[in-house]
Amino acid sequence: VGKTERDHAFAAAVMKRVAGGVAELRVLTEPGQRSHYEGAAHVRLLPRLDDAQLLQEYQSADLLFMPMLDCTANNAVLEAMACGTPVLVNRVGGIPEYVDGACNVVMPDKRVDEWVEALGALGRERGSLEARRPIVRAWAERFDWHLMARPYRALFSQLLGRGPADVDAQT
Repeated sequence: VGKTERDHAFAAAVMKRVAGGVAELRVLTEPGQRSHYEGAAHVRLLPRLDDAQLLQEYQSADLLFMPMLDCTANNAVLEAMACGTPVLVNRVGGIPEYVDGACNVVMPDKRVDEWVEALGALGRERGSLEARRPIVRAWAERFDWHLMARPYRALFSQLLGRGPADVDAQT
C-alpha cells in the first residue's frame, strides 16, 4: 500500500524469488511504482480503492508485506495492525517504536534471501498468522487516537501555560 518511503524495488525482487503457492502480493500504489513488478508472477496490481475496499483488503490479508526505505509512523502499517493483520516490515525509522516483534515480523535489514525465507515460513504457517490477529489488534489499540490525544493535549497545554484542569474541561 502506498508509494512514499516504500521499497517497491526490494518488494519486487523478493516476489520474483518466492516459489509458487507461497504468497500472492496485492499491490496498491501509484503508476510510477508499478513497473518494479514487471515479470513477478505472484503479484496482482490493484486499481485505486475507496476506503471500504481498502478496509476489506486489510481485513482479508494474511499479512501486510511492507519493506520500507524509511518512516516515522506509517499509516498503512498502523491501519493493518488495527485490522488485526500482522505485518512483515524492516527495522527502520520509527518501526521499532510501534511494531511489536512478538506478534509481527520485524526484519533487521533487507536481504532478499532472508525475506523470501520469512515469507515461505509464514506461508507454511498461516494458522500462526491467524492466531496472531487478536494480539496484533490488541497491540494496535494502544495507539488509538482517543488514548494518544490526551497526553499530547496536556503537553501542549503545559507549554502554553495552561494547566491540566484546562485540558480536562475541554475534552
